[in-house]
Formats: sequence, C-alpha cells, structure tokens
Amino acid sequence: AERLASDIVWAPVRVESWWQVAIDDLTFNNKPLNLCNGQCQVAVDTGTSMLAGPSELVDKLSSMVNAKEDCSNFNELPNLGFQIGNTVLNLRAPSSSSATPSCAAL
Repeated sequence: AERLASDIVWAPVRVESWWQVAIDDLTFNNKPLNLCNGQCQVAVDTGTSMLAGPSELVDKLSSMVNAKEDCSNFNELPNLGFQIGNTVLNLRAPSSSSATPSCAAL
C-alpha cells in the first residue's frame, strides 16, 4: 500500500478483452469538464502510453488543454483526470504529454 499513488478504485469492467470501464467525466485540476454525459468509456491498460478517443472528444479536449507545440507552457498545463464516482484519478504531467519537443501531441 505504501507504493500506491491512491487508494484502489473499483469499477465494473464493461469489455473484458480491453479492460474497458465507464468513467463519469474528464477533469482539469479535479474540476469536471462535462464532456461525457455518462457516455465515456476508457480502457485501463498500464502498458499503454497514449490516450485515444473519438475525434470530436479528443479535438475538444485538445483545444481546452491548449498545449503549445514548443512546450513553452508545459508547466502551466492542467492536471488531466478521470472521474469515477466521487474519485478523480489524475495523470502526472509527464504522462499527460510527452516531454519531447513535440510534447503537444495530446
């Protein structure tokens, strides 16, 4: 337990082959973005380093993040989180965007 970043959060698996679960919303700095309307599904895979989703949602999220291609605002980017019930699981900044010159690949 001392190595966990948070308490364990249980969620029903919707699609077993992908470890797909429903989330309530996406958040910036723990504030819901109201993008899901109860419809967002995510694959929980510790071996994946990329985020993907429907183009419309990804485009909207990308414009809200407003990451600059030269990474000049990297330290000002919001914490991206996934809300499951009353719990928000945040990605750490290096996980949200690559630390290379093309860090705006989000």
